[in-house]
Amino acid sequence: EDMAHTSGIVTSTTGPAKIEETITVYGQIIVSPENIRKVSARFDGVIQSTHTTIGEMVKKGQTLAKIESNDSLSTYPLKAPINGVITGKDANTGEQTNGRTLFTIINNSSVWAILQIFPNDLTRVKLGDKVTITTPDNATTYTGSISNINIVTNEDPSVNARVVLDNSKGTLIPGTFITATILAASHDVAVAVKRSALQQHHDSPVVYIKNGDQYEVRILKLGLQDEHWAEVLDGIGHGIEYVIENSYLVKADIEKAGAAHDH
Repeated sequence: EDMAHTSGIVTSTTGPAKIEETITVYGQIIVSPENIRKVSARFDGVIQSTHTTIGEMVKKGQTLAKIESNDSLSTYPLKAPINGVITGKDANTGEQTNGRTLFTIINNSSVWAILQIFPNDLTRVKLGDKVTITTPDNATTYTGSISNINIVTNEDPSVNARVVLDNSKGTLIPGTFITATILAASHDVAVAVKRSALQQHHDSPVVYIKNGDQYEVRILKLGLQDEHWAEVLDGIGHGIEYVIENSYLVKADIEKAGAAHDH
């Protein structure tokens, strides 16, 4: 009988592949320090009026409060230096400014992912490495690249690497813990098979190749592997048709046939 029709066996052809060397690390989203502004009065005076509240979005140049200068007694506007959200307010009508921070504004349109890199990985991580970041809900992935690696070590032996992320949709919340996959290297290999094709046979990795309407087992010597691909050093050449899905069905069938031959 033709097994391929009965069981949804899918084949592919061996050939070159790119095998990606990745490192998984953990980190946290923070507001980039340049996106936090503490606003105080240019000239000390009395707060005449305030025009914003905590949680409000403000635009650069928008008036936050009006202040009457103690010196000139003229009133001047205190303006937002950046676009952002008011996250702190310490300004009430009638109070003296006394040099303190009256408003804190945070712009979240871009945030930093601070990643912890441990010594055994540090030699493989470099500036410019591509990074894929996932949040705990796994709903969205974000991509960026390493723009800074700190030379100062944390209390544990890790160092911090920074990835700047576009957060124009506002979905990355500062404080969120994240998982990051760093693409440390990419290797072009001449012959590779899909990881999904691999089975174990007498403790060796094997694939099943299609030879006419027969399937044969091939024992492989493997090299580099990633999530999707395994490099083949020996056991199968280029351009060979092999089973990539439901290979366990072929394995079961061949082992059954093999058992029948033994008797």
